[in-house]
Amino acid sequence: MKKNTVEDFYNRIKILDNGCHEFQSWQDRDGYRFFCIDGKDRKAHRYAATLQGWDIEDKVVCHKCDNPPCVNPDHLFVGTQADNIADRDAKGRTAFQNTNSSKLTEQQVIEIREAFKTPFYGLNKELQEKYDVPYSTIWRIKNRRTWRHIGEKI
Repeated sequence: MKKNTVEDFYNRIKILDNGCHEFQSWQDRDGYRFFCIDGKDRKAHRYAATLQGWDIEDKVVCHKCDNPPCVNPDHLFVGTQADNIADRDAKGRTAFQNTNSSKLTEQQVIEIREAFKTPFYGLNKELQEKYDVPYSTIWRIKNRRTWRHIGEKI
């Protein structure tokens, strides 16, 4: 089995017109790309930071561009989780602001919560199909794990 090298890492980068350097590999559900080096899968943006000599131990590597596959050092910065959250909030990407990133609208969340006021067998499946979302989304809304700021408690 061939072992990946630093050169292999750089050969998997696609440079976009917006300046992002997107790493080309498999990704997790959040869109972060991975690179296997020394027998370990590593998030590509974190690996890119180590190639710059940045100390990332006990820190997070954040994206100024908000593009998870990007490994361009000019688009990355090292900080704490609090720095990452502050960056997210400053850009208006929180669940409490309308970013149009959710598949559901506030009205639909209210409708889902209202449906649970008179529960019946099969409601989760019915709501999944009606709103075309996975079971976990319905569960999180019902149990106020997401969209906490919408509607009253059930």
